[in-house]
Amino acid sequence: SFFNIDIKDRIVWLPSQENQNIWKPINIDHVNSSGIEVSGDVNLFNKLTISGNFSIAKSIRKNKRAQDDATQNKYLIYIPNSTGNIRTELSLGKLFLLVQANYVGLRYTTETNDRGLQPYFVVDLTCGITYGNQFFDGGIKFSVKNLFNENYETMVGYPMPLRSFLIELSLAIKNKQKQKGEIK
Repeated sequence: SFFNIDIKDRIVWLPSQENQNIWKPINIDHVNSSGIEVSGDVNLFNKLTISGNFSIAKSIRKNKRAQDDATQNKYLIYIPNSTGNIRTELSLGKLFLLVQANYVGLRYTTETNDRGLQPYFVVDLTCGITYGNQFFDGGIKFSVKNLFNENYETMVGYPMPLRSFLIELSLAIKNKQKQKGEIK
């Protein structure tokens, strides 16, 4: 899909000039956001599902606040110029393997677009088993987040965790209700 959104009186949260740790809402007036998004999925043999999406976006401030405004026709801060992910899931009965990769492109951190955060690519891996009977459903999963130990930030000064491991157990009690007209 293609999009082109012309916004008047766009409110965004920006770091204050006095203290970069304090953000406040600012009306940045006229913004144009345009781009393309592509997504799709395929299921093979009811065992392998591959899905993904990718977008390229351009969110630009169009107006001047003052005669010497250096932020006109610049990208909005923290909005990536491209993003994407791909997810592959293999299901073999009660066993499953899931690999998900996420990409986030360049994001500017100043309104004048003179500094930015580097693009990053993070891969997560999860495997597990599901189980169930007439009373319970559940599962156990083992995940490796940030499999390749990517060093990245989503905001300036806030690095994200490197490789981490997670074990998750789940248990749900089935709620068995009588069907209409059913005699027990």
